[in-house]
Amino acid sequence: MKTKNRIKFLLGITCFLTIALNLNSSVFAIEDEVALRVLGGLRKVFLNVAPINPKIVERGLTSERLKADIEQQLQDAGIEMVDEEEFGRLRRSQNYPLCRLELFTQIFEIKDKDVIIFNIYLQVQQAAFLARNPGIKINAPTWQKGELSYSYGTSVDSIPKSVRNLVDQFIKAYLAANKK
Repeated sequence: MKTKNRIKFLLGITCFLTIALNLNSSVFAIEDEVALRVLGGLRKVFLNVAPINPKIVERGLTSERLKADIEQQLQDAGIEMVDEEEFGRLRRSQNYPLCRLELFTQIFEIKDKDVIIFNIYLQVQQAAFLARNPGIKINAPTWQKGELSYSYGTSVDSIPKSVRNLVDQFIKAYLAANKK
């Protein structure tokens, strides 16, 4: 029985490392001048935090708390935000420099080993036009970052830290692209 558990653990670690290495390679590829240019000229940000897995909420972390933390970070950086109503009004304009900052969180548990794996993903969505037909407007991700993390036990304390780190990276890129 112990051999089965060791094999499961090794397979889990292998999967974790495979995912982590793939995320890191995509993170480096996206951090180039083109990525910074797509953030250039933006004037306002709408924040959307996707609903959090009930397993995370049970441990005391809510989407409202994460949203409040992110809003504070953005305000401290001087990034102008809009609420949902204003976002709906402004996004109808074809050329208004507006984006939607979205946060997604996922949790995976390895109960036998008392390990929790977190996948946290932050992306910017903007209006984009198809090159072959500029009359077609779509919302598309133009900047994205992700972080894969883990913790032992039932603590979800590493999630807000990872979110702060990702938001800091967005703020850095946003400010670099929109120097005053």
